[in-house]
Amino acid sequence: MKRLYQTFLATMTLTAGLHAEGFRTDINPALLYYQAFMTAQNVNQADSDYLTTNSWRGQFTPDKPGAIVHVLDLLPEKVGTSLSAYDSEFKLLRQAAQCRVPADWGLDMSAGPELLLPHLSRAKHASQIVRLRLQWALQNGHPAEGRDDVLATLALSRNLAHDGVLISALVQVAMENILLNVLAENYYRIPSKTWQDLAAGFTAAPPRGTMEAAIAGGEKQCFYGWFERKIKAAKQANAGNEKAAVAAIREIFINIGGGGDATSETPTAQADRIIQAAGGTSDGVLRLLEPMPALYDEAAAVMRLPAPEYESAMAAFMKKIKEMPNPLVSEFFPALEKCRRKEIVAEVKLAMLQAAAAYRSQGEAGLATVADPGGKGPFQFQKFQFEGRERGFRLTSAYRQLGTDGANGFAITLIFDEKGGNPFFVDGPHAGEAVIKPAGNSR
Repeated sequence: MKRLYQTFLATMTLTAGLHAEGFRTDINPALLYYQAFMTAQNVNQADSDYLTTNSWRGQFTPDKPGAIVHVLDLLPEKVGTSLSAYDSEFKLLRQAAQCRVPADWGLDMSAGPELLLPHLSRAKHASQIVRLRLQWALQNGHPAEGRDDVLATLALSRNLAHDGVLISALVQVAMENILLNVLAENYYRIPSKTWQDLAAGFTAAPPRGTMEAAIAGGEKQCFYGWFERKIKAAKQANAGNEKAAVAAIREIFINIGGGGDATSETPTAQADRIIQAAGGTSDGVLRLLEPMPALYDEAAAVMRLPAPEYESAMAAFMKKIKEMPNPLVSEFFPALEKCRRKEIVAEVKLAMLQAAAAYRSQGEAGLATVADPGGKGPFQFQKFQFEGRERGFRLTSAYRQLGTDGANGFAITLIFDEKGGNPFFVDGPHAGEAVIKPAGNSR
């Protein structure tokens, strides 16, 4: 009863604010986002699990497990009932998207690698819920509602990444990817006017947080800056006792170190290796840190490069990193190339959305008006057939996304469904292949 009362108050207060004449746009949007996440915590866990643990693409016959039948991909009523529990959250997300001041999440970068970021998982969850909210809105003839939810969630993803933290920029990319995929999957359902609104909304959304800014800002401050302060503090606290100072520094590395998998070096072994490379002195550890600022700046400059120039420049930078004997360098710069690659994929797919909108309004001539960020011209356009019938069109970039082994890459592709029917993957290495019903899927 208490939770229901709290939810009622939150909903009534919010509704009154949104319908008031000229609701405030000068509020720090992060405050509204935190409020939104708090209201989402009131959603029954069973409803949340029902929405997020089932696969909702395609209808499956009960007498033939795993078989997909040619019917409209309609969500059952129970989905709509469960989605309504998130109405308060999305009203707040929409209001936050209208704010005209920067988002300040109140993060204290002095916490370094111990910085807590609980809001990121809640934001990612909102993007998972909006997949179904869009589909439900389209199914029930309310495309404007679905549009507003999508654009509000997009604004949330962008505002996340303005804190200068690399993981926040990666969550932004993940959320954008979810939104772009659900729009491609529902291309046939979305009216042309709504498509134009979406394209304009993506253009007008808050600017993207970049990997370059995260590397030059938050990562440099959270890691290099934090370690430097901690080491200097250990030296000062143990002035005149070098053995105790080194022991304190070793403890810092033990508490933070370790890769977390069975084949990784243990935190203790890692700390001992760093201390040994430093000559066993606190001053030696500080000398190991000296190259870091310049390397962060160099990495940021590589992250700034457009897709066609990026791969060769990053390969040269990572080769330099791997050849440096300084053990802190390899710890601070483990896999930066993957971060920028994910960002390039997002940049390419965002442009594909604009190309799809231009195609909807101008036909194939419209495709030439949108440049491929991964190449030097428009996207490659190809009609797409699935199960023997034409289903839509495929846009392909000149940029190839490398595989996990650095080879065997695949071209970035996004397939827009123009007809509806049995589901297929719209992007990734399995683009165009059938979506198989997960075992144990229940509705």
